[in-house]
Amino acid sequence: MELIKFLRDNDQGAVCTSDKNEQLPLHIAILRYNDNSDAIVKLVFNAYPNAIHAEDDDGDTPLDDASETEIG
Repeated sequence: MELIKFLRDNDQGAVCTSDKNEQLPLHIAILRYNDNSDAIVKLVFNAYPNAIHAEDDDGDTPLDDASETEIG
């Protein structure tokens, strides 16, 4: 959590940088969701709310991912 806060505060581009699958940090936070992830998902979302509309290379948005995890 501290690393995520550090990146948010010191590297604004980190929250809008995708990986090789075109997934943003919000996609990854949701896909790796567990009982302790609420604060991380909120932190990442609040740092870059437009990520909610971003599609990965499968065409999935973070909302699509959430519907397939414990969040949904």
